[in-house]
Amino acid sequence: KGTVYLGKDVTLAKELLKSLDKEANRKQGNSMMMISLLSVLSKLCNVRECRKFLRQQILPPLRKVTKRPEEQNNVKSRVVKLMTHIDNNISTMASEFLFTLCKYNVERMIKYTGYGNAAGLFNRHGLLGMSGSRTRVEMSDDEGDSDTEEYKECEQGLDLVTAGKRTTVKVPRVKN
Repeated sequence: KGTVYLGKDVTLAKELLKSLDKEANRKQGNSMMMISLLSVLSKLCNVRECRKFLRQQILPPLRKVTKRPEEQNNVKSRVVKLMTHIDNNISTMASEFLFTLCKYNVERMIKYTGYGNAAGLFNRHGLLGMSGSRTRVEMSDDEGDSDTEEYKECEQGLDLVTAGKRTTVKVPRVKN
């Protein structure tokens, strides 16, 4: 029996995501396989129910954030790591896939991946330094605010560049 989400069969999306997660988790993942999986998953995002399902799986509402996205151990962290992969095709495809899941919303992309991870994507799209409604693309409106109470409580302490908890570094004073 397949996986049904919002009345649509999303079994294909689920299985492709599982394959991508497995491939990305390998030390020496197959580059062509990852590019192909990211490409097909991105195309599946054109189907509203598939995009919403994949977003739920990869970018669920944030809770208390203590680690940077790429330091976690989940499918989101593995896809975020692919954004900075040495193979430019993989990093581009991973960035575009996540940007699609964020509905082309710069602020949402920064929230989930960190500005540093998304800078290359924003540069390619001419979006560096932009925020707000000028960067939004209308998709479906029914996802609403994805912030949980836990996230809202820790939001002030987050570093937008890393999308993780702000850390302070003590610099030792040098005596002359």
